[in-house]
Amino acid sequence: MYKSLNCNAVGIKGVSLPEAIGLARATGFAGVDFDMREALRLSDASATFGKTKAAQWSLPVNGPQSEWDVDLAELAACSGLAARLGSLRCATWVPSWSDSRDSETNMAFHIERLTPVARVLAGHGCSLGLEFLGPVTLFKGHKFPFIHAMDAMMTMAGQNAGDGGQAFDVKGHVGVEIPIVGPRWHPGGAAQRP
Repeated sequence: MYKSLNCNAVGIKGVSLPEAIGLARATGFAGVDFDMREALRLSDASATFGKTKAAQWSLPVNGPQSEWDVDLAELAACSGLAARLGSLRCATWVPSWSDSRDSETNMAFHIERLTPVARVLAGHGCSLGLEFLGPVTLFKGHKFPFIHAMDAMMTMAGQNAGDGGQAFDVKGHVGVEIPIVGPRWHPGGAAQRP
């Protein structure tokens, strides 16, 4: 385990990947979370990272279906570079609300969209981390609450598929992980004792 700097998470905006790596080195972080698309544009990403670990990278596949198809096609190049850098964890968060899809429809939508992502990542030895957003303030005021607790995220990720949970069709191919983020974990009920 090591400390990794995520500039966006701490409010540092507008820094390039080389600048973020420099900040990580200067402040005692062993790694840096990064934008894979920016890493792809570097002439030598391995040299840029040097001894700084290429930690987690954000899933570069999002947006409406027209963008999704293009992004998914680029994901293989991203995953290939990630494998060469030793950065095998890609992550995204799942909105805890929808204004257009009820929970069942939204679950099917996310499974349909994320299954091909998980397959591409698996082809390069990478895993997909799915983060849930627990605070009620995030989904309050939206038409349909969605996954905001660990048990529902585990169901979607297929961790308890044997209990009738829905699962990504990637069994034996990839790990689908649930990152534990303290400020989102507790409000999502995960800290409650049985």
